Amino acid sequence: MIRVFLITVIFSLLSGCVSSKQRLQIISEVKYKSKSICITNPFVYLEVLDINRRYFDKENQMKMVEFITSEAKDSLIKQFQVSTTVNQIDSVYFEYGNQLYYYMMRIDNNKKWSTIEMPALVKEEIDKSDCDLNLLIFNSAFFRTEASMARGVAGSVALGILTLGNATVIPYKAMSKMYVAIYSKEKGGIIYFDNEEDSDMPIEENNAKKQIRTLLEDFLDAPKSLPVVLDNK
Repeated sequence: MIRVFLITVIFSLLSGCVSSKQRLQIISEVKYKSKSICITNPFVYLEVLDINRRYFDKENQMKMVEFITSEAKDSLIKQFQVSTTVNQIDSVYFEYGNQLYYYMMRIDNNKKWSTIEMPALVKEEIDKSDCDLNLLIFNSAFFRTEASMARGVAGSVALGILTLGNATVIPYKAMSKMYVAIYSKEKGGIIYFDNEEDSDMPIEENNAKKQIRTLLEDFLDAPKSLPVVLDNK
């Protein structure tokens, strides 16, 4: 029984290594052939948690889109010609965001990326560009106002006193979950995907830029050349 278990574990690890190597090879091949990439309509949803209500922060949302787009461009321009598409915030933009979110979830949960059907609005955005590669970005974030944060801390302390000094839980001041995916028209599917959760204040420029830079790091580190195929004969 133990032997069967060990064989299963080893096989799973080897399969994972093969899959990683295959994906690295695909990325290398695509980067070698592709000269340009489009940062395709980044979607950011930013919610403020205030004392009295929760609301969508359009002003800072637009700033975050600018921060993320500019940093992604600065990172990618060393290897590609970079173009961008950014749409105005309206009902279509939010429907696009919904479709992009569920697309990212399916990519995250299904390792066979080529089998995942692209939503209509996402495909429409990708078709607008002449680039083979398209960088898709989805970012959902919230932050607390100072007054809301103070109220949350006070409530936690009061709860700790009422429960005879048990440890208090101070709520997060901020949270940002970001997903990136790179779609290749030539390959007909996603060739790169990553996501990250960050508890730093998302509306601060350095934090937004650091998050997108981190998510693109592995893609940029992949060699931009055709990999050498070893002959085992």
